[in-house]
Amino acid sequence: ASSKFYVEVKLDTTNLPTELVEKLYVNLVDCWAGASSPLPVNLGYKMIEGGCALERPIPTDVYFQESHTVRFSTPSFSFAGTQYGYLFCSIRLCNEPDCVPCQGTSTARALEPISSDTVAAFGPFFITKGDLTL
Repeated sequence: ASSKFYVEVKLDTTNLPTELVEKLYVNLVDCWAGASSPLPVNLGYKMIEGGCALERPIPTDVYFQESHTVRFSTPSFSFAGTQYGYLFCSIRLCNEPDCVPCQGTSTARALEPISSDTVAAFGPFFITKGDLTL
């Protein structure tokens, strides 16, 4: 059996007002991997597209989703000619009633356009034993 790696995307709500925390929802829009950074989504190997996990080219399983946390796993992989790999995700923070995770296939429900992009965290991040912290 091949080994997997696990990814967690979590909104740190420690310093946010309670009324805001109750309404916020984290939604993975796209996740992709590649051998270089930065790497536009159209040049990477997609794992999540339009909020939906993909079976190809890298099978991905979104196995946990609640308002502030999304976790997914995928089989371990590497890129020929380099010891590094890069993982990218675009996320959407929205009001919970307006933010719906995948509904079947990636074409089942389109997400509304995002009006602006902000980098919340940027790597590279290295795989270590234990929790990965930023």
